[in-house]
Amino acid sequence: MNVLLKINVSAARGEYSTRQFGEMENYEKILVTDDTNLPISETSILWIDSLDTTKPHDYIVKKVAKSLNSVSYAVSKVSVGE
Repeated sequence: MNVLLKINVSAARGEYSTRQFGEMENYEKILVTDDTNLPISETSILWIDSLDTTKPHDYIVKKVAKSLNSVSYAVSKVSVGE
């Protein structure tokens, strides 16, 4: 399923981000949204740097951190052959 959405994407490697996802250091960006019903899970693939979905995806979701009013996703860049 393709879903186009607007979401905050930031490069994050700071102390807060590390604690937010536990001791996981294997991610490049964090996505944050207040939409707690998005169909994104730890098995999702994403197009972040390139929105051309006819080409291979460029990120995968590594971790999901839900709170009462928001959801954060730790994502990792991947290189998928065309």
